[in-house]
Formats: sequence, C-alpha cells, structure tokens
Amino acid sequence: MQSRALPSSTAGPPLSVARPQDLPNAGSTSPAVELVAVRKAFGDRVVLADVSMRVARGERVALLGESGSGKSTLLNLIAGLEPVDAGSVRVAGTPVSSLDPDAAAMFRRAAIGFVFQAFHLLPHLDAAHNVAVPLMLNGVPARVALERGAAMLARVGLGARANAWPRELSGGQEQRVGIARAIVTDPTLLLCDEPTGDLDRKSGDEILDLLQALNREYGKTIIMVTHDPHAAERSHRTIHLDKGLLREDAT
Repeated sequence: MQSRALPSSTAGPPLSVARPQDLPNAGSTSPAVELVAVRKAFGDRVVLADVSMRVARGERVALLGESGSGKSTLLNLIAGLEPVDAGSVRVAGTPVSSLDPDAAAMFRRAAIGFVFQAFHLLPHLDAAHNVAVPLMLNGVPARVALERGAAMLARVGLGARANAWPRELSGGQEQRVGIARAIVTDPTLLLCDEPTGDLDRKSGDEILDLLQALNREYGKTIIMVTHDPHAAERSHRTIHLDKGLLREDAT
C-alpha cells in the first residue's frame, strides 16, 4: 500500500459508467474475481444456478437482490468459506474453489478483506488492537501490528481514536474501524456485506466515500452486497441476483 495518507472522504460525483482502461490495475493479466458455471444448493433449494461472473481488478461492483436471494452465499463462495457444488471460482488467478480448507484460510488472510454490516469488532479490544488482529494472525509481532493498526486508523480518519473502545464509538466510526481492519493486510479484494445497512444516511455516505477513495487511490477491488440503490449507484457496475441467476444493469 502506498504511503500517501488516505483522505477520510472523497468529493465529486459517483461513477456510474467506467471503461476497462479507466479502472485501477486494469492492465493486470488475471481478473480480480472469476466465476465459471458456479452452482450452489442447500438441499432442494438452488441458490446459484450455473452463475458466471468476471470482475476486473480495480472495479467497484454492487450486488443487489432480495433477502434470501443468495448474495451473502455468493460472497462466501468467492472467499472460499463454502464449497461450490459445481463450477470454479478464481480470485486474482488463484483457484479458490479447489483449495483445501487450510489453504483457503491462508489465502483469505493474505488476499481478501471483509467489511460486515454488524461491524464484528471485539468489545474487549480498543480500536488499534481490533485493527491489528489480522496482522497478528499472520504472525506479525504485536508491537509492529499495533503500529500499523494505528497508522491505518489515521488513514480512515480515526487517528485520534486508536485507544477508544468499541462502545465509545458511533456506528460510523465502528464501521471505519472495520474497514481499517479489512485493509490493514493490503488485500487484493474487499468483500463488503451491507456495509451501510446499520448506519444513517450521513454515516453511510461517509463510508461509501471511504470505500470509493480506497478504490480510486489504492486500486482495491470491491464487491459490495447491498439493498440500497443509492449505495449501488456509487459503483462502476450493478449486478442483480434473482432466482439463482445474475443480471447486470445495462450501464
């Protein structure tokens, strides 16, 4: 990750259409995410039916669908948290769907960051320690991990809150800590599951600004599950999941 400080917000209109050559890291040889004929069912209920999807490096993609349509399941398949029934999943050229559980866990730690609707901060750790946890799991010494955690909090606009407990933070601040935690290992891909779902509009817009800044300035590929058309408008592409099939907006 570059040393340039990340602004806490980014001004300017959202991007509704982007040409491939305009995207960060668009020249990379393999896509950030590629699904080919992926099928997933739970018992008799087919969640994904021969789904294929390609996300270029540096894209911001919004994934919309009704509750229970399988959006979170799709993220889990991309992350290797659940096995596919058929087809293949690749992330940055790595065949995630073919990895054993241990190898998939190691790959996630290095290549994928997660941002959740409910934040999932550890209540007994302050903000800096929460951000440092992924680094410690990767074997980084605690002192170094905490220094990087504090630096990452500064990049998301919370440098003065490094020692704050989660209970002392607003919802928007908690989500910023969650984003700092997601990017502290400098992953290729961010998977965001309703990142603004528990926030008011103002706080939600600030989080969308931050995600947009990460994409524009650091080339992070972002796939965001959302119910909010306003949030989807801030992406390069919008894909709908309905009855096990994907449909992309014309733009």
